[in-house]
Amino acid sequence: MQEPSTRRIRVLVVGAWLTWLVCSAVHWGSGAPLGHDEARYAIASRDLLAGDDSRWSYVPPGMEVLAAPGVLLGGSERALRLLPVVLSCLFLLVLGRVARWVGSRETAAWTIALAAATGPLVRFSSDVLSDIPSTALLLLTVLLVFRELSRDEGPTPTILWAAATGAGAFYVRYGSCIPLAILAGLAVVCFPRAILRRPGPVVMTVALFVLLLVPHLVHARLTTGSVLGTLRLSATVPKGFGKGIADYAGHPVQYLGVFAVVVLPFAVAVTNKRVRFALIALALLDVLSLGIQTSAQARYVFLATSLILIVGPIAIVRTRRGFQVVAAVAVIVGWGVQVAAALQYQRIRVDGMTATLLAEAAIRSDAKGEPCYVLGRHDT
Repeated sequence: MQEPSTRRIRVLVVGAWLTWLVCSAVHWGSGAPLGHDEARYAIASRDLLAGDDSRWSYVPPGMEVLAAPGVLLGGSERALRLLPVVLSCLFLLVLGRVARWVGSRETAAWTIALAAATGPLVRFSSDVLSDIPSTALLLLTVLLVFRELSRDEGPTPTILWAAATGAGAFYVRYGSCIPLAILAGLAVVCFPRAILRRPGPVVMTVALFVLLLVPHLVHARLTTGSVLGTLRLSATVPKGFGKGIADYAGHPVQYLGVFAVVVLPFAVAVTNKRVRFALIALALLDVLSLGIQTSAQARYVFLATSLILIVGPIAIVRTRRGFQVVAAVAVIVGWGVQVAAALQYQRIRVDGMTATLLAEAAIRSDAKGEPCYVLGRHDT
């Protein structure tokens, strides 16, 4: 006969994966129109494959590459979203791997179960966007850095992989430079002895990371006149300097998801270990820094949401069985909500883009197949 914890782990894992796969498949199969940023990445990728110059210097090259398979397969909504669905599944695997290292096998089961019930994460699981792929790479970077710096004997050369994953996150989403900078600062503050005990691998990791950024710096210098020009330009795209803080604080459920908000106090309660403290500090500082610089968006804080869902279940595992049963029921209800929302995905997307679709049809009819330029103005 299986132990209650074993059965619970199996239910959480199987239910989470079924929910995630069903929702992703429904989103993908709906063929809903591309959003603004999705279309931009698809166009940038098409320009790349055609050998043309990019129309937007702030579009990261990683997204031009990630959208390329969809363009090569015909460029339809379903073709473009096929790879993002695969990458979202890899994200869930990475999430569970980090949670297992921080806590245990049961912790990992709770983490992916909560993730599959978290609306903001599930809702973007098939979109042609940089947020989920970059978050997966950031989580791998966090795992490599903190795991290596937690060793009694100091970091090993394995930490060098963090340079590659960190650079990958940057090339997929330029905004990743913010959590990467916070991660570097927390590594120094929380693990100074490990760094001083064996500084060689850490110095080599930083050097390799800088070396991997040289192509970006050279390209930015050639196209904008400054090695930081692309970053400055991309920072101006999301509007709302300082406004995000009030929105994140006033509507945390909307941006982090109900389960992340519920388990946040549990996560804070178990920050007595340096690694857990560093993870939650990274999550909160990430939200704070992004809230200061941009308007609030759920997908901007996927890293923070993920880290909260990783640390919080450590406390849940330690609670009484009755509480865990209640939590499991709540998670199952959350799965049902996500599946129900997925079934309405196409209608919601189409309703939200009605004006755009009507304008597109009018322009297409007027152009009669000829290339044209469209100038628009949006007043708020």
